[in-house]
Amino acid sequence: MQPFRLAVPLGLLLSLGSVLAQAAPGYGPEPGRHAPPPGAAMPGWQHVPLPGHAPHPTPRHQPAPPPAHRTHRHPAPPPPANFQPVRLQIHANRHHIGIGPALPPHVHIVRGKPLPPGWGKRLNAHQRRYVPHYHGYEWRRTGSDLVLVALATGIVHEILHEVLR
Repeated sequence: MQPFRLAVPLGLLLSLGSVLAQAAPGYGPEPGRHAPPPGAAMPGWQHVPLPGHAPHPTPRHQPAPPPAHRTHRHPAPPPPANFQPVRLQIHANRHHIGIGPALPPHVHIVRGKPLPPGWGKRLNAHQRRYVPHYHGYEWRRTGSDLVLVALATGIVHEILHEVLR
């Protein structure tokens, strides 16, 4: 019974010790030397083709595969030329979005011009579920109007007047 009590902790210690020893520094390239480029043959090794197979030429630069998180997504559509269907969809869900703070009389929003700084309240995640998403644009509420603004420039792309009433 006594040897068994000693063997189990000793086995655990050896298995953990081997993992730590492999993770210890000293298994990489020597200090002052750079690691070989990926795919480079190790010194002293040579590639021998299999019988019946032609040797493959050395591949040149290959483009990196697309990121895994983007391979299954479809790009968001650009904003439409006719916003009438969008207007109907947003108007039907206006009670989920709510009216934003009203603009003072001296502030005017013009399509093709930048949105005045500090005006137009962003939609939160719950409200964004009820409006279409266009890559590079965001929706802002200004009173009962909804404004589509380009993220990069702040230029107003579309104004949906009175859509939230």
